[in-house]
Amino acid sequence: MHKMFSLALLTATMMMPFVAHASEGACNSGDALSLGEIEISPTGDPGATFYLDDRNAVLGNGLWTYQESNGDFTGGNAAVDLQRGGSSPYVPSTPVTNETEVCVDTHDEAPDTLIM
Repeated sequence: MHKMFSLALLTATMMMPFVAHASEGACNSGDALSLGEIEISPTGDPGATFYLDDRNAVLGNGLWTYQESNGDFTGGNAAVDLQRGGSSPYVPSTPVTNETEVCVDTHDEAPDTLIM
């Protein structure tokens, strides 16, 4: 099972298209390795879909987690389905936590919900 999950993550990462939303801010891992954007949709239901945006959790801009919430969802392609930006309703931005998203995708839809 673990090998299957690892293979699925690797395949999803390599199949990501080279074209995505234009974005502003610290949206990548710089020169560090990362997995990029991963879509987790076990049932195919948009409300049960989550995204992991790995901007290098160890040395880069962190691991950001989102839930699909804006209705712009085709399924199976995180680079298209995920719209980043906004702040978390779960961990509100304060001068101490500074949870406001550092990366904002330029798109017409509201951003998906930032979990952390």
